[in-house]
Amino acid sequence: FKDDDDALYEQHPYANLEKAAVLQNARIFHDSIAVRENPRKCCLIIAKLLSLQNAGKFIGGQDATEIFFGVTKLFVSKDASLRRMVYLFIKEVYESCDKDDVIIVTSSLTKDMTC
Repeated sequence: FKDDDDALYEQHPYANLEKAAVLQNARIFHDSIAVRENPRKCCLIIAKLLSLQNAGKFIGGQDATEIFFGVTKLFVSKDASLRRMVYLFIKEVYESCDKDDVIIVTSSLTKDMTC
């Protein structure tokens, strides 16, 4: 058996995320300069958003659509890791968004892939 100290070190790094703080951090997606200068930070925020989603803490409706569109703004980045995270995020959360909005994003994806 492991003692309590070992259990603390094995805890998931995103186990204690606060949804409001993560959503606040996601506002960086609307700042193209910040996205260009710090793609790793954007990747970490997407990872936190996905962690919230997988833990059942992700919000739906209008807030989910706003985050969804914020993430799609990350297509301006040339960073390969960030672009992969954007595709993963879209794949995982599109069902939480308004279907009309998803059509717009699908068009953006098609355009992005054909460029």
